[in-house]
Amino acid sequence: MSSRELLLFGGGGHAREIHWLVQTLPGLRPVAFVDDAAPPAAGRLAGLEVLPPAVALARFPAALVLPAVGDGVVRARLAERIVAAGRASPTLVHPTALIAPTASLAAGVVVFAGCVVSVDTVLEAHVHLNLGCTVSHDSVLEAGVTLAPGVRVCGNVRIGRGAWLGAGAVVINGRPGR
Repeated sequence: MSSRELLLFGGGGHAREIHWLVQTLPGLRPVAFVDDAAPPAAGRLAGLEVLPPAVALARFPAALVLPAVGDGVVRARLAERIVAAGRASPTLVHPTALIAPTASLAAGVVVFAGCVVSVDTVLEAHVHLNLGCTVSHDSVLEAGVTLAPGVRVCGNVRIGRGAWLGAGAVVINGRPGR
């Protein structure tokens, strides 16, 4: 099976964690980190080159591009740039995550190891669930939401665009239809 090239747009800790996650997945091969602040020969991170966007897009014209930053607002801006450049973002799910068959995951969603996404949940574009999160039934996480490690979202909850919930946060049950 051939691997699809992947550019990771970011250069911090979250980008390195996504790089690690991608290494567990078949069919994707990370080829470089992308950073706006990178000079043309910026160096290496986790064994990959760090390149400015124009250089990375030119060198890897068929690569998928994933915004790999923890801040959902910044991630949304990067996602807009990726779309404007005519590129797509993959959805990444670690093999140990449990995803209900009736859950909906949009482009650019990242689900790390040990997460559980229950029935009839919606994860909109570029939602990131860090290590060990749970999202229970009938919940909606709007575009760019970030759940830090160990967050628990109970059923019938809506979390607004770009929200960032800190490590270990618990969101109690909402009500059906709200």
